[in-house]
Amino acid sequence: MKQLVLGKGRARVEEVPEPKAEPGWAVIKVMALPICGSDKGAFFMEAENRWAGHEGTGVIAETAGDSRFKPGDRVLISPQGGCGTCELCLLGDYIYCPDSPPTTSHYAQFVKKKEDILPLLPDDISFELGSLALAREVL
Repeated sequence: MKQLVLGKGRARVEEVPEPKAEPGWAVIKVMALPICGSDKGAFFMEAENRWAGHEGTGVIAETAGDSRFKPGDRVLISPQGGCGTCELCLLGDYIYCPDSPPTTSHYAQFVKKKEDILPLLPDDISFELGSLALAREVL
């Protein structure tokens, strides 16, 4: 699959392996992403980075094991996720989890995210508008 790499005032596309679903994790086909302030910073960094693009919307492409999702479900893609078991995660503050799994770029054709942080996107909200629901800053 294709993924965007930012840095040194440039953007380029590279081929990376497609993520695979596993129990508790879903693979999402990315449909829309806003550009946030951290993406601007990533674009101008001296090193290339593959973590830009943190929020967005998509469609469930694959699940594994028991899942509350089915392929085709529309979801908001949260920027980060937590372990799901620490006090911060249980309070809903998973973005502060000290044991967060690695974050990958959402500037890709597909992303893999923990299912417990994927809210459903109502059918009457466009992918583009929904992608702004989790953005903190839009350029």
